[in-house]
Amino acid sequence: MARRLAHSMFYCFQLPAHRRFLKASERLELVQRAKLQGYLQASRHTHYGRAKQFDPTWGYERFSSEHPITDYTYWEPHILHQRKSREPVLTVGDTPFEPTSGSTSPRKWIPFPPAFTQELSLAASTWLVDLTRRYPRLSGGRQYWSLSWLPTELRQLGGSTDDTRVLPFWKRLMLSTILAVPGAVGTLPSSEASRLATMTYLVACRDLRLLSVWSPTFLTQLIDDISRYRKQIGYTLRKGCWPGTPNMGGISPPYSPSAATLLDNWDTAVSPEFLAKLWPELTLISAWDSSTSATWAHEVRGLFPHASFQGKGLWATEGAITIPFEERYPLAFMSHFFEFRLLESEEIVPSWQLQIGQRVQPILTTGSGLWRYQLQDQLEVSGFMNEVPCLRFIGRIGGCDFVGEKLDTQIVTTVLNQLSVNFQIRCITLVACRGAERQRPRYVVLAEGNEQLQAKVASTLESKLLELHHYQVAREQHQLDPAGAMVRKDALQIYSRLASVAIDGNRKIEAILQIKENLLRDEAVINT
Repeated sequence: MARRLAHSMFYCFQLPAHRRFLKASERLELVQRAKLQGYLQASRHTHYGRAKQFDPTWGYERFSSEHPITDYTYWEPHILHQRKSREPVLTVGDTPFEPTSGSTSPRKWIPFPPAFTQELSLAASTWLVDLTRRYPRLSGGRQYWSLSWLPTELRQLGGSTDDTRVLPFWKRLMLSTILAVPGAVGTLPSSEASRLATMTYLVACRDLRLLSVWSPTFLTQLIDDISRYRKQIGYTLRKGCWPGTPNMGGISPPYSPSAATLLDNWDTAVSPEFLAKLWPELTLISAWDSSTSATWAHEVRGLFPHASFQGKGLWATEGAITIPFEERYPLAFMSHFFEFRLLESEEIVPSWQLQIGQRVQPILTTGSGLWRYQLQDQLEVSGFMNEVPCLRFIGRIGGCDFVGEKLDTQIVTTVLNQLSVNFQIRCITLVACRGAERQRPRYVVLAEGNEQLQAKVASTLESKLLELHHYQVAREQHQLDPAGAMVRKDALQIYSRLASVAIDGNRKIEAILQIKENLLRDEAVINT
């Protein structure tokens, strides 16, 4: 009864955001221009805004002619200055910073001031109201929202592992009565501890109705790990205490002897039948289902035929771009100011000038203090909701992102150049291997040189990639296998066969080449 009441209150408090979104969808240009004016007005209180002499009377046309398109390289000095000095360089007040990774830096820190979290909360609220209307059975049960997992080393450096951080405090407090896994799990000192606690609480949750994760491979690996660690999990559920390791930071464990008995009867085979017994009330799974995640989303659907599946909108640490809404993915136009690069013509246009069929790259101006910030994502305009464009995610621009590791060609090129110098080899490409069924993806460097160096090159490649935030998270969550190396004298010929092209002066060798794992195994045995 108390949980159903919490669901009802949570739903009612988010209704105004949903109504504003629908009403404002009929006047996109007016809303977006007002959004830009608000940012220009607020910028007068920051060092950056005053230095740029931003004027609240500027329209979009004047603003776009005065400020360049940017990426993280442009903003990094300003961010580092504010993190160190706490002065209002980009934002006003006490501003936390959240870590992510990208094309120009292994680690990026994005400002998360209250104004920005309110923008994200607005997008989340609109989605959650629509979600509750479409899946009324979600009310009354508990939900799991996956953590924005941080590598162990970053947990002492700042940044949150709780996705509910985008909601105001009072909403988080209300939501805490609904969540299957306590938010405190994200404060544990290691990724290993957080993962064990998450699995234990989920197994104990007999009324789980929503599984909201980002990458579908996170969920498939979580299920595999529940099978692998079922004895430890069963011990905790039966005894009401954690096993000796790892350090669980004083978080009380769940107690459920019936769930422990269910694990005892599991024959270790991951099957839809067992998962239906584990979470009989599961109503919906929310995860990525486009681009390179499509195959894994299909696998998740097969594992949970008794639950519905909804694809995610496009979100980044830098902002919300689209949200699932009425079985479409409209632009989160109420949250930020949006422009788009037309990938065919390279023209920059505002959101109200988009047309169906265009392939575009999003450019954001947000409450985080970042202006005209381009993301490395490719989308296609699939239709409109009133005046608001709906967008379909195509993939990353110039990179690879199997499970959220976000490897970009620029930073991969830097890593390959370092390997070439360190080992006196010629790195041709980084092969992104899509694993066969039930196999994890991985990356293998293809290089020309001494074959005896393969093991050392593979080890060094793995250590270099682990410096990248999202790659490290994916490895800690067992979503990727360790990196490997193929060092051969005929590496160029191997590349030609893998890419099915002739290597000549008219063909640029790609920094990242995506193939199926078996194609590389046909060429040689790989040391890892």
